[in-house]
Amino acid sequence: MHATSVHKTPAFQIKTLHSDHSCYGINHSGNNAATATFVAKYVAEKLKQQPEYRPIDIIKDIQREQGVEITYNKAFRAKETATAMISGTHEEGYKLLPNYCESIKASNPGTTVILNTTEDNKFKRIFMCYGASAVGLEHCRPLLSLDGTHLKAKYQGILLAATGVDANGSLFPLAYAVVDAENDDNWHWYLESLRAVLEQHIPNSLQSPNAFTFLSDRQKGLLDGVDAVFPQSAHGYCLKHLEANFHKAFKHPELTSLLWKAAAATTEHEFTETLDKMRSINPHCIE
Repeated sequence: MHATSVHKTPAFQIKTLHSDHSCYGINHSGNNAATATFVAKYVAEKLKQQPEYRPIDIIKDIQREQGVEITYNKAFRAKETATAMISGTHEEGYKLLPNYCESIKASNPGTTVILNTTEDNKFKRIFMCYGASAVGLEHCRPLLSLDGTHLKAKYQGILLAATGVDANGSLFPLAYAVVDAENDDNWHWYLESLRAVLEQHIPNSLQSPNAFTFLSDRQKGLLDGVDAVFPQSAHGYCLKHLEANFHKAFKHPELTSLLWKAAAATTEHEFTETLDKMRSINPHCIE
């Protein structure tokens, strides 16, 4: 639109008008001033109170409270910026690790912390077992479950964990590690660090054959690692993992239930009878 003032009056006369518009600004309720930094400052306090505050929630709140639409990408970046405002950056956190490890050992007697760095002094991996957990393991069942899971933070990595079962049948976290990948080398290093803890607090369980049992999936690094580091201990496999792998190979609906029945069998006769039923469905599944 183009308009000019009418001589010596407060009025304006429209000279040119194009009334049909398809441009972004007219048909979108966004706002250039609603940057990721602006949104981060706006939601920082709420994020501090609600750590699980999601980008989709940020989008809804900004729309409702400010009347402005923002993209998911902007909401995601705003959350990352707000998190850094509250807790500092990941890079700052890694720099504080050496001091953090020393503080943990000073405030938690008996704690084992092993921090490995690369040749250029960057984080490589860390192992940690709190002193209270190590002492408490003596009063747990002689069983440790080993597993790893992916981390979803900026630098990702793998969390390795050893978890026991206490006298109430509840999970008892013993030791964890953060490594770059779930491979043979990292599992062997983790298991050797774990053995040092067990030798210090429950040495007798490692000397007698099968006095202590490890439970895991059938990941190769764990199969070889447990056999090498804990040769006297039994090694059982998690039936949920075994079931998943079993089902991929043998799709028959009855085989999975029979697998669980075989695992729960309390007599050799019941076990053999269940295997015979499985064999009649598919003889290749027995092995």
